[in-house]
Amino acid sequence: MYRQWQAQAALSQDTKALANAIGAAFQAIIADRPDLADAHFDFTSDDGKLKVEASGLGDTDRQWLEQRLNSDTGLVGAVGMFNADLGHLLGVNAETAVDDTAATAAKIDGSVHFLAMMQGVVNKAGQTGWLSDATYTDGQGQGIDLAQARTDSLSGMIDAKRQLDALQDGSVVTRLANGHVLYGAQVNPDPWFEAGIIAPAFVSSHSVSSAKVAGGHGLLIDRLI
Repeated sequence: MYRQWQAQAALSQDTKALANAIGAAFQAIIADRPDLADAHFDFTSDDGKLKVEASGLGDTDRQWLEQRLNSDTGLVGAVGMFNADLGHLLGVNAETAVDDTAATAAKIDGSVHFLAMMQGVVNKAGQTGWLSDATYTDGQGQGIDLAQARTDSLSGMIDAKRQLDALQDGSVVTRLANGHVLYGAQVNPDPWFEAGIIAPAFVSSHSVSSAKVAGGHGLLIDRLI
């Protein structure tokens, strides 16, 4: 169990680092190609390369976006670290030897849709602690509404990350229906805390079919999909 918690903690940090890398990469891409800001897509890893999946993009734009993502060494490295630690976590859960980590990571390669996984983090962060009669903004006055946040585009992922960052750094401004304003409230102090639990759910069931993931409060998720 201790090894499992360690692996989950590492994967949580990997997910946060991956979100930072994605955000930086997407900002740079939008600067060059603002016409792709709202294009819907996702990406996976494929033997050390990133593969873009986008039914709404033409081949030329999809290939350009794929090449641009692969040229970002920080993003590629963050994906590689995530895959390695996810493989380690699933290896621990399956009670395999640590030596099997590389083999497990190879099996999951291509299974995780990374923007869909980030949507899972957003959805989880938006589930609890929010008042229905309040409105929320970050420190710059931009709205926070994780129920509406979508990560499946360049602009959408950047905005979702802005909201998650505000949760983590405590810069959320809460305006109550009675007119009171609360500054610095942390509705969910660490949206990445459960990322080590959420991430394995985005591994295709054909990759690892019998692993079990223990959650923070005794939650047990069997069959990851």
